[in-house]
Amino acid sequence: MPAAFHVMNKSDSSEVSIGEELVGAIRFALVAIVLALSLLPLRVALSLGSFEQIFKQMLGGRPLPMVTAWTLYARHFLVVLSLVWPGAALATLAFPRTSVTSFYFLGVAGVGAIVQFLILYTALSLGLQDIFRGMMMGGTG
Repeated sequence: MPAAFHVMNKSDSSEVSIGEELVGAIRFALVAIVLALSLLPLRVALSLGSFEQIFKQMLGGRPLPMVTAWTLYARHFLVVLSLVWPGAALATLAFPRTSVTSFYFLGVAGVGAIVQFLILYTALSLGLQDIFRGMMMGGTG
């Protein structure tokens, strides 16, 4: 490879190709994207206790949709799962610079965060729809 395509790494005086530098930069950008994506499910999972209180007050004992009930039941698991996605993304920074495995981990973490957010969104939306339906019928309970 021509010398123009190599840069000197100042820390250990070894040559690092521009391709390796590009892979590292892309991986770092993907880590930032996954961290941003994992913020939504984390915030929603942490607020599930408040949603549970709202549902109990506004529905007045009527049953919740199954997805909403499961989500509220599994809220501690969902909080832990919300911490797994950013943890997995940050763990990929410890992989070797040329490792393709880190991109697979980042893909799984990103998709996992999106799927978790969609499940939480659906579950909470169904509960809120029941509240609105009850209000339209003339009462909250």
